Formats: sequence, C-alpha cells, structure tokens
Amino acid sequence: MKNLQVLAQALAYMEEHLHEDICTDDIAQACYCSKSMIEKLFRHVNSISIRDYIIRRRMTLAGRELIENPNINVLEVALKYGYSTPESFCRAFFQVWNCNPSVFRKRERTSELFPRLTLSSGDGDEYMNQRR
Repeated sequence: MKNLQVLAQALAYMEEHLHEDICTDDIAQACYCSKSMIEKLFRHVNSISIRDYIIRRRMTLAGRELIENPNINVLEVALKYGYSTPESFCRAFFQVWNCNPSVFRKRERTSELFPRLTLSSGDGDEYMNQRR
C-alpha cells in the first residue's frame, strides 16, 4: 500500500475514534502496518506525533463544545473525550491552549483550534521521496 493511502487511513481511523481510548497499536492494526512505520510516516509528513495529534484534536473538539454549549459541565466534556477526572482533562487542556477550560470558554478562542489534518490528492510515495 502506498504511503499516502496508509496515512489517509490512519487519519480517518483517528478521527472516527477520537472519543475512544485509542493507541498507536490500534491505528497500525487498522492500517495493516507496523507501529513504528505509522509513527515515523505520520511524524515525517505532519511534524507532530500521533499521540500529540490525538490530544490536540480532542482538545479542539472539547474547546468547541465548551464554547457552543455554555451549559455543559467540564466533567461531562472530560468524560466524553476519555479523561477520567476533570483534573487530568484540565491539565491536558492547559498544555494545549495555555489556559483552563473556563477561561477558554469566556474568551471564545475559536481561531486557535487545531484543525483536522487532510491530505492533498497526488502520489504520496513521490511526495515522501522528495521530502527526504
């Protein structure tokens, strides 16, 4: 399978399972490749680790939800995105956005949300070879 196809499959899998407890092994298995291959490929193309991408995407969706639903409790959002305590959620949120969820909600900082990564059409293997 071409590198671009593997990467597209990995991104699709991650986006579909953001509300679940996923790890790199799950993504690699879904893409029929090794864990090390998907980690290297993802970091090389996107300049971010799979783990960091998942955390940032979860915090983006959580941030959007906090702004769009002002009556929702931070604990509800934390549980929805796989955090067992509001403290662990707030710590992760702070690392991504440099403020706690309640301050983020007040500021409505939607312009700083981490977008979903997409791939351009074309030959991914050719792109990977050019980037070396």
